[in-house]
Amino acid sequence: APESVEIMLSGTVAGLVGSLNAAFCHHGVSVTDNNKRKDINARLIVKPLRSLQLSGAYYWGSYGTENFTRNRWTAAACWDNHLILRGEVIGGTTGMVNEEGKVADVNSLGYYIIGGWHLPKHIDIVARYDGWQTDMKDKSTRLQDGVIGLAWNLPHFRAQANYIFTNYYGEKPNNHSFQIMLTGMF
Repeated sequence: APESVEIMLSGTVAGLVGSLNAAFCHHGVSVTDNNKRKDINARLIVKPLRSLQLSGAYYWGSYGTENFTRNRWTAAACWDNHLILRGEVIGGTTGMVNEEGKVADVNSLGYYIIGGWHLPKHIDIVARYDGWQTDMKDKSTRLQDGVIGLAWNLPHFRAQANYIFTNYYGEKPNNHSFQIMLTGMF
């Protein structure tokens, strides 16, 4: 029996470009299926306008020999012209063993919004705000980042500089950092 079965459908209906992806029994690259359940991952992408893409996805699954719950959902929108606007919300439920040794489902939620502008000479200015909370019942698992960045994009090279502010809601102190990344494409 195959370890992974995947299906992809795409096409145009009433002028809308769309695609639907699904994966069954998919545990990752080089990971053996270690339970009796099959996972289903479905994503729908629709492009109602040339610069606008809307998408949503849902993952129904489990992991481990204990069949712990692993369900995820996401909704996203992207506008990419000279102005870049993109955002996504992701949530999910993950089963795990808690401090008392009992199996419990933990609900998580994350999001990001990014805005930017394509300038002349292959330069992009970008600002991003994102957040993640691992356990919706525990505010100390919450994390938020703010990023202001500049990127220079050439056909086979990219230089990027970002200032990042990280806000931790637990006992960890907030963090300020500066990041430089150079990427070459061969």
